[in-house]
Amino acid sequence: MDDGIHGDVGDPRPANWDEISQRLARRRPSVSGPAFSDEAYKRFADAVETSLSEQMVMMALSSVLSGTAQKPCTGDVRFDNLEQLTSQKLSPARPDLYDGANMMVIDLQVRRELDKYIIPSIRHPAPVLPNFFMEGKGPDGAPAVGQLQARYNGALGARGMRAIQGFGTDCKTHYDGEAYTLTSDFHPFFGGLRIYSVHPVRPKEAGARPEYHMSCIGSWALTVSAQQFRDGICAIRNARDWAKEQRDDAIRAANARVGGGGAGVTPAESVAGSVAGSGRTRRSERS
Repeated sequence: MDDGIHGDVGDPRPANWDEISQRLARRRPSVSGPAFSDEAYKRFADAVETSLSEQMVMMALSSVLSGTAQKPCTGDVRFDNLEQLTSQKLSPARPDLYDGANMMVIDLQVRRELDKYIIPSIRHPAPVLPNFFMEGKGPDGAPAVGQLQARYNGALGARGMRAIQGFGTDCKTHYDGEAYTLTSDFHPFFGGLRIYSVHPVRPKEAGARPEYHMSCIGSWALTVSAQQFRDGICAIRNARDWAKEQRDDAIRAANARVGGGGAGVTPAESVAGSVAGSGRTRRSERS
């Protein structure tokens, strides 16, 4: 898969790459307590290394991704409401996990106009405007496939963020060189977690599709050492919080442009979606 969706090889980083990198490295009190002791690390590493399937890997991850908030779980909601992203006919994305917003905090007019760009599925009460994604692979899964899926998920999210940021403005597109979407993948081989930014760039030719660039922000070997484990969990929780802030800002601005714009978005209203068949959601942890 390429078709204007570029991987992390020689592509330009987003203008805010340093800002995102610093945010992911921020320490979190919740990741320094007993829940993340050396013994906790060993239990996690054992769970990952003895996993026989992708589902078991994601279950091990879910035990540490969310802290005291409702834990995410594996699932496969099809993003079958979104406009085709590429000239190729691809199967709808099915992220193992994604974070988005509660549909009702986005003004109805915004939802109607941006339906095919920000509402992944109408079959489930799933979160909308996704801009954080995770793909996991089982021990027999190919890391390259997980990275491709993460890239495609991220491009869908970046397109949606660009659409809502341009809503109600003279310029319906938003190309400031910055990223507002993060995507990630995990493979049990060495417990490899990678987090990437994805940002849109203006098409090279008038009328052409926008292009999307994925840039690696960092990688952590979660099962190699207790410190790598703690650093990686800090990074993923920080990434999810950062992505939520970008969603909230974009929703607030779009609602205001409608004229009256509702009450805006509060920290509790933008929910992190655990993409399961039940459409369950969880609220972002702030610790």
